[in-house]
Formats: sequence, structure tokens, C-alpha cells
Amino acid sequence: MLWWIFISESSCLECNSNCNTCFGNENNCTSCKKNYYLSNNSICLKCIDNCFECDNFGQCLMCKNGYFLNSNICSKCSENLNCKTCEFDGYNEYCTSCIEG
Repeated sequence: MLWWIFISESSCLECNSNCNTCFGNENNCTSCKKNYYLSNNSICLKCIDNCFECDNFGQCLMCKNGYFLNSNICSKCSENLNCKTCEFDGYNEYCTSCIEG
């Protein structure tokens, strides 16, 4: 596992486990790992469940495969559609790619 470090008084220490980089102390994050976002107080908070990527305000931008975004919630694709990825247009759910096999 790769640990990012920060420099404090000419020494290097590990950052908090949710930070990519930090400065000054291990909990003062300057960037976050995947599936986390940087809060106003420099803490990395987890995106909503099943979110692949969220913005700096915690709003999900894209869900993990097998889920679609609906009102900032990642909902599971219907199993009977056999979708790898799906979307919801406000009325209907539809596949954007299919499960292989």
C-alpha cells in the first residue's frame, strides 16, 4: 500500500488513511483518496454508498457499475435487465452496457 507523506519540521510522517496528501499534521488533508471528498475543514469524508466519484461537496457524479444515479442516490440496476451499467431518465431505467457472458 502506498502512503503519502507530509513534511513537518523537516520530518516525514504518514497522512491520515483517507488522505492522498496532507500538510502540517496527518489530519490536515490537502487531497483525498478515491471515493472521498475534501470537506471545508480539510478532512476527507466518504462519498455516498456505491458512488464511484463525487465532487468536493459530496454530491455523487457517477455511480459504480451496476448502479444508476437518481437524486444523489446510487440505486441498483434491475437484475432482470442484465445491465453492467444503467441509467434512469426520470421515468424508465435502461441499460447503457450489458453484462458479458
